Amino acid sequence: MSDKCTTCKLCDNVFEHDNQKFGLSGVYKRQYEPWQLLEGKRNSLVWIYGINQAFNEGEYDLDYLLPRGKKWKKIELDGRSLDKLEDCFIAKNGKEKVFKNEKYFKKFNTVSPILFELLGQDYGVAHTDVIRCGSVRHKPEVMIGKLFEDIVTNYSDLEGNEQKIIKDSWNIIPEKIRKNCKKYVEQQLNSSNYEVPRLIICHGNPASKTIREILLSEKEQEGIARLCKMSKIDYVPFYHASLKKGDKQHSITVVQMEFMHDKLPNVTKRSIGYLIDGLIKDLGILETRDKLLGTKSNYKHGLLV
Repeated sequence: MSDKCTTCKLCDNVFEHDNQKFGLSGVYKRQYEPWQLLEGKRNSLVWIYGINQAFNEGEYDLDYLLPRGKKWKKIELDGRSLDKLEDCFIAKNGKEKVFKNEKYFKKFNTVSPILFELLGQDYGVAHTDVIRCGSVRHKPEVMIGKLFEDIVTNYSDLEGNEQKIIKDSWNIIPEKIRKNCKKYVEQQLNSSNYEVPRLIICHGNPASKTIREILLSEKEQEGIARLCKMSKIDYVPFYHASLKKGDKQHSITVVQMEFMHDKLPNVTKRSIGYLIDGLIKDLGILETRDKLLGTKSNYKHGLLV
């Protein structure tokens, strides 16, 4: 990795105890700014937002923090430069796809073959995350590299209310990090370096929550939930919103999908994919792409044929 690395200080202090501060100080060390993380073409019409990149960016002892039946393998850190992000899905021969996290991205082929086909293509599909620091799990101990009991060694001596307060403070660490990172998501969406996507697919609740907070007021969220006869917007599968960028108002459709854990049945994944395929068709994304590229796609029932 180059010596020209950027860092972030927003999460240097996400937990305090006994006059000590704990956080992600010095964890983010990449050759691009946090807001610049976009895997795929910057002109992509569809963006997928995940939760966070699943690698051990803090280089913590995962076997101690997250013990399991077998040892954790050393996970390669992100040494890519900014210019490499645009072509990160395309092999040198220009045909096959390559992935830093193959297991993760290949799940999208089950969801929607057309979505998977367009990953990394011009005016196609790009991927990013709402939390920019990488961790193999969305848990406090894995994100900051410390176990709760190693920090709060006097937990059993605390009164019941004190125990609750400090445990609650620990449990909201991922949420604090998500809120801090929201700044970078907003910066990216408003940057002149990136086209505003027509369709955003939120993969997991932290992603859905972040995009909602940016695109919708609380009143708008309540209105959409009522319109869809849901108790809250979390349960709405998709909604339409807009983003003002410069002097132009951009329409964006947002899909809120469940995180694809290993036990999620393929039929559930493909059901979500049919919704996504339908929105791609209704929004005229392939037609727009063809017009911009001067080509003609064969599109039928959610597949390239």
